Amino acid sequence: MVDVYYNNMSLNQLFAADGMTLWIEDIEGRGLLSPDVTGVDYKGGDGGRFVSRRLPVREITVSFAMFSCRLLDMQAKLTHYLNIDKPSTIRFSDQTGYYTGIVSSVSLSDDKPTYCRGEFVFSCYDPYRYGEAQQVDLAETISIDTNCTILPVLTFTATGKPSITVNGETLSIDKTLTGGVIDSQHNQVMDNGNNLLVSEVSGIFPRLRDVNHIETENISSGQFRYLMRWL
Repeated sequence: MVDVYYNNMSLNQLFAADGMTLWIEDIEGRGLLSPDVTGVDYKGGDGGRFVSRRLPVREITVSFAMFSCRLLDMQAKLTHYLNIDKPSTIRFSDQTGYYTGIVSSVSLSDDKPTYCRGEFVFSCYDPYRYGEAQQVDLAETISIDTNCTILPVLTFTATGKPSITVNGETLSIDKTLTGGVIDSQHNQVMDNGNNLLVSEVSGIFPRLRDVNHIETENISSGQFRYLMRWL
């Protein structure tokens, strides 16, 4: 049986400590996530123009059954354990990593004096599932166990005006450096803790995928740091 952890607590174990049994029957919403794509049709012409692509809120629906001595006790405990004021971590024992979300609805479809069945929904406004922090040395080829893009932080040493190309996308720095930090999460390049001017940085910040081909100029060594994530 799958164990559900919410707000760093096992729901199965919490209910068991209260003399109740929580049985997870099904979990939906952890798989494929269809993007929202926006476009504008050409008036009087064929096709249209692409505008934007975004990932929607991920909604994970957990179907459950509960057994106890009294229905009112089960309803009270459901309200107590699921009533969290802000998004928190969500883990499932059959899956690596964690989501961040909040319970947005709870419903009962079959309630008896000592038994009930229902579902609750986690709304994950950040649709990604995250893992542990990782670090890897800069190399010509880097492989990562992911199915999406990852935004890394690169700490490097340099011997001139550095540039880095990841999977054909190049970031160039028009300033002579001995070292620095390229932060793809915040689109910043830092030299001794100071952000470089926008005019000194051009191109696309590094984005890592499952397999990455990397070329550098005037960078002698470096290390990527990133938080694992999946869709």
